[in-house]
Amino acid sequence: MRTTDLKIGDSVRIKLPSPHGDRLSIPMQVVGIFSSLDGKDPKDTVYLDFEGNEGDMWEEEVQNLVKVEGDEN
Repeated sequence: MRTTDLKIGDSVRIKLPSPHGDRLSIPMQVVGIFSSLDGKDPKDTVYLDFEGNEGDMWEEEVQNLVKVEGDEN
């Protein structure tokens, strides 16, 4: 995925490495995008939040994200 594929408010999941194959995190909402000029660097940073979170935003590289199916925002 590239940062140009995302918009503020999109729902995504983080790919979590596991010995039994990748698992996915709970759904999180995109609240910020920090990218290179072309939005193609896999290490671009996306800031995420989730329902019930009372702390700092979650920071993740865009290469580790999967867009939630059916999200048409």
